[in-house]
Parts: sequence; structure tokens; C-alpha cells
Amino acid sequence: MKKYTAKEVEELFNEFCDIDMSQAGTFKQCTQLFLKDKGITQQLEVGRWYKHDTDSSLVFIKGRGVRDSHYIRYGFDRIGQWYNEYIASLDDRISIEATDQEVETALIAEAKKRGFKEGVRFESAWSHSTNNCFYDGLMYISSANCLASSSAKNNCVFANGQWATIIEDEEMTLEQGGFNLNITNSSCETLVSFTVAELIKLKELIK
Repeated sequence: MKKYTAKEVEELFNEFCDIDMSQAGTFKQCTQLFLKDKGITQQLEVGRWYKHDTDSSLVFIKGRGVRDSHYIRYGFDRIGQWYNEYIASLDDRISIEATDQEVETALIAEAKKRGFKEGVRFESAWSHSTNNCFYDGLMYISSANCLASSSAKNNCVFANGQWATIIEDEEMTLEQGGFNLNITNSSCETLVSFTVAELIKLKELIK
């Protein structure tokens, strides 16, 4: 890390005070960018999300590796693709702490890519319960590092690096009263379908 004299520190402080914060993002992001530009590096904090200053990298720091430059992390790579937890060195430019809104936006987009939509049943990434149905919106809870249903906070589709498992619909055919009932059960709803011929037969029986 570059060392500065007292006079240089004063000059840096004055230069920093001249920055137009309204054009530079949050105060914290602006500070991090300014220090990095001046060669003043920082230690990334465990339990925080950090982003790259130009590409789509968004990384959660879970812990430190054996080497000082290595981090246990997971998140999104430079083109926005998700990767699971592993240990490796980190690009020096991934040093700006992401806001909760930035994290939420990225996680919601990934959840949609994974097939989470209205009516889907899933095993919660938080409680591992299986009777969870996705009906409403999603929200990021930073204190728990999870992406949860807006109405049921323990129904997490993402929690601490793990994604929930979507449970596929169960389909069966049941013969009842001369009808072949095609039943789709997703635990969120049960659908019974009839053929046209069966509907005509049912109409005759109702008369």
C-alpha cells in the first residue's frame, strides 16, 4: 500500500471534499472508489456483498482463505452468471460495497432465471420445509442474507449462498365413475382435467 505524507493526506482530503456526491453514488461507494484510485487498498469485510466498478461482478465474502489474498466467496461473475462457493483470490477492482437494492435486484433476476414464478412449490433454502408456494413478490433481507417471499419471510428461495429446490408437479390419472380424471397436484393447487367426450358424458349425467 502506498504511504502518504501529512501534507499529501491533507491534499487528498481537500480533493475528496470537492467531489460532487450527487454524481458519484452513495457516500460509501464514492469513498471506496476514491481511495482505490489513489492506491489506498482496503480489507474486504466478511459478511458483505461487493461489486466491481465496471462489470457485473457481485460477490459475497463468506470468509478468508489461508492466503491473505484468498477469500471464500460466491455470487455473480463479470457477465452476471451465478457461481457457487469456492476459495480463490479476488480481482482488486471488486472492492465497492453493494447496496441492499443492488443485491436484491441481482438475486430476483437470478430467481426468475431459475424458474421461480407464481404457483411454484419449493423446498425452502432457509427452513428446508417443502410446503412452500410462491405467490407474491420477493424481498432481500440483509440481516439474514436471504431472498424471501414478501408475505412469508421464512420462505426463502435463496439463503446464504444456497438456492431453494423447485418441486416438480405430480401428475396422475384416476378412473372414477367411468371417467379418467387427469390430476395435476403441485400442493399449491390441484387441477382436474377432462376430455371433450368426458365433458359431454358429464353433461348428460347432470341433466
